[in-house]
Amino acid sequence: MKDFGGAPLLGLEFDAAHGTLYILNFGASKVQRIAANFDASTPVEDVATFPHIGAPGPRITGIPT
Repeated sequence: MKDFGGAPLLGLEFDAAHGTLYILNFGASKVQRIAANFDASTPVEDVATFPHIGAPGPRITGIPT
């Protein structure tokens, strides 16, 4: 089993030309890449970081007249 350092993992993309797997690790706020034939000791590379997306703020709307 491989620990990707966050949950949920929301997306996967296989790059057959390079033998890598891309993971959208929403829990860690990162796009990560790993060798497609990975095992528990294969390192995970962080490709990009995106800001934490939390719950929306309060919405105050008036009643249109």
